[in-house]
Amino acid sequence: MAESRTVVQTRRKYLKYIGSAAAGVVVGALGTYGAIYRPPPPPVVAPRPLERYGGILKVVVDGEAPELDPQVSTLFIAQWVEEEMFEGLVKFGLDMTIAPALAWRWQRIDPKTFEFYLRDNVKFHNGRKMTSADVKYSFERIKDPATGSPQNHFFQATIDSIDTPDDYTVRLNLKAPTASLLGYLGTWGPPFAIVCKENVEAGESKTKPIGTGPFKFKEWVKGDHITLTGFKDYWDPGLPYADELRFDFQGESSVMVSMLKARTVDQASPIFPTDIPAVDTSEVTNKVQPISGYHWICVNTKVKPYDDVRVRQAIAHAIDKTEVTQLVWYGLARPIDSPLMYFEPCYSPVKAPEYDPQKAKELLAEAGYPDGFSDTLTAVPITEDTKVATVAAAQLERVGIRLKIETPELSTYVKIAIIDKTFHVAQCGNTDPPEPDYILSKFYETGGSLNMANYSNPEVDGLFKQAREEYDDVKRTDLYRRIQEIVLPDAPYVWLENPPRIYAWWRDLQGYTPHSDLSQCFSTVWSPKLEGR
Repeated sequence: MAESRTVVQTRRKYLKYIGSAAAGVVVGALGTYGAIYRPPPPPVVAPRPLERYGGILKVVVDGEAPELDPQVSTLFIAQWVEEEMFEGLVKFGLDMTIAPALAWRWQRIDPKTFEFYLRDNVKFHNGRKMTSADVKYSFERIKDPATGSPQNHFFQATIDSIDTPDDYTVRLNLKAPTASLLGYLGTWGPPFAIVCKENVEAGESKTKPIGTGPFKFKEWVKGDHITLTGFKDYWDPGLPYADELRFDFQGESSVMVSMLKARTVDQASPIFPTDIPAVDTSEVTNKVQPISGYHWICVNTKVKPYDDVRVRQAIAHAIDKTEVTQLVWYGLARPIDSPLMYFEPCYSPVKAPEYDPQKAKELLAEAGYPDGFSDTLTAVPITEDTKVATVAAAQLERVGIRLKIETPELSTYVKIAIIDKTFHVAQCGNTDPPEPDYILSKFYETGGSLNMANYSNPEVDGLFKQAREEYDDVKRTDLYRRIQEIVLPDAPYVWLENPPRIYAWWRDLQGYTPHSDLSQCFSTVWSPKLEGR
C-alpha cells in the first residue's frame, strides 16, 4: 500500500534530524574555540498588533501535576505547565529539527567538546539575569543523584566537566563522543531546563517555581487549577500575548467538552474519539493530531515469575494490540511492536512476540504455570491509561493471568512504578522527541531513566555505548537496530499502540498549533474573546 504524504514528510524530517545530529552538523556555528563571546544580533520583532494582547487564556488538562520542577518531573501533566515557565539551551522546532532557545548558537569543537553561546538578555522571573553560571548549576544539579532527575543516568554517562569561560559561554566537556547530545538537550518539558539557584535553595522549586519562560508562576489551588501570569521581561520581545494562562484539572473527556462548550475554558485535551462530534461545531473545532507517543505493559524482571523470559513472552503473546486500538481508540490508533515508530530510520523490522493466545498458554505451562497465576497491574490513574490497562488485563485473563488493576494517585504511582520499582506488572505511556538513543536507552539500558522493568543486558549496554559515540549515521542506525533485535524478543515491555492526541478549541483562538511530541506553546495564542479583555 502506498505511503501517505504525511508519513513520507515525517520520514524526511526525521532523516534530516538524524543526519545532522549524527554528523555533528551545528546550527549557527559562527565562532571558533576560545573566541571572545559576541552577543546575538538584536531580535527581529515581527509586527504584533495591539489587539492580540490581554485576557486570560484557560485550558483544561487531564490531571494535576504532582510537582513543578522540570528536572524531576516524569509526567506530561506537569510538563505541559512547566514548558510555559522553563526553557533549555535548545529545543525541537515544529519540523522536529534542533532550534535555538536560551542558546542562540552553538558549535561542536571536537568530538568530545560542545560550546553553547547564550542570549545576553535572558532574565529569571525574579528579575535576575541568567548567565553561564546558571547553566552550570542546572546541569550539575541534574548530574547529582540527590536531585532525583530521570536524566541523571545520561549526564553521569556523558558529561565529564562544564566550563564557563565568560558569562555567556558554556563548554560541555564530554567523556566520549556523544552524537545524541543535542537530541537530549532539546527534549520538551524541558527536563534539561535552566533553573534558578535561589529558588531551589529556598525549597520552592516544586511548588513555586522560577524559570526564564514567557509565563511565570502565580498560584496553585490544589485540586482545581494552576495559574501563570505573563512575564513582562521575557527575552523575546512582545511575548506572551495573554496576560494569564490557567490550567484546570479534569480527568473526564465528556466533562472537558462541557467546559469547552460553556467557554469555561478555551482549549481542551485530550478529547476521546466518542466526543469528537461534540467539538466539531461552528464555534468549536478539533484536531486528531498524530503524535510520537505510545502505551505499554511492562513487568518487573527482578520479581518472580517475570524473571523467566517464557512468562514475559507469554504475556506478549496474550495481548491483541489491534483489539486495544479498536476498543480504546475506535480504530484511530496503530498497533506497534517497538517504541520507535515504523517510519523512523532506526526502527527494526524484527517483530516482537505476536498475538497468539495458544502459544501464550504453552509457554506458561512450560514455565510451570499451567493454570496461570494472579497478580496486580499498577496503572496510571488517567482515563486513557486505565482504559488501555482494562483491555489488556481482560486479554491476559483469557490465558489464565488474572490481574487486579490498581490506580493509585499520581505521586504514589510515580513512586511505585518509576522511582522505587516495587510493582509487579505496570501500565504506562510516553511521547518522545526524534532521538533514537533517548527513546531506546531509557527503557533498555541498565539504569535508564524509564527502565521500569529493571531490564539489564551487558551486551545491550555495550551497544548503546557504541551507538552514542558514533557520529556516522549509517553505523549508528545499524547499532540501534541490533539493540532492538536483542531486546524485543526478551519482552520486558509489551508495546501496545501509537494513539493520536485529540485537541479541541474555540475557533476564534489564533496562533495555536499542537505539536507531534505533545508539547504546546501558549505564548503566541490570542483571541479577542478571552476573558478579562
